[in-house]
Amino acid sequence: VPKLLEDAFATAGTVWAGTDVVLDYKASPPPVGSEGLLPPALIVRGEHDFVTDPCFDGWQRLFGWEKSRVRIMERCSHYCHLEEPEAYGRMVEEFCAENDVV
Repeated sequence: VPKLLEDAFATAGTVWAGTDVVLDYKASPPPVGSEGLLPPALIVRGEHDFVTDPCFDGWQRLFGWEKSRVRIMERCSHYCHLEEPEAYGRMVEEFCAENDVV
């Protein structure tokens, strides 16, 4: 277990107690009139993430199907950036390069 992830779990429950608090979470739509103003979004989840499929679908609907990319990282839970930092970094770098506007 990476040290950063170990440290994160050491303080688990100080803000949220368990994963049940997010089971019913759904992304809210943006305010009326802001459609088209949201930037492209990279929506990342781990293969073993506790965040539900409906939640991720909600985020993708919120940002727009054509402007968002969902990536599922294998062998990861919720903390992909700590569990697979090199792969996560490459994914973010590729997304930024794909959406770079000069």
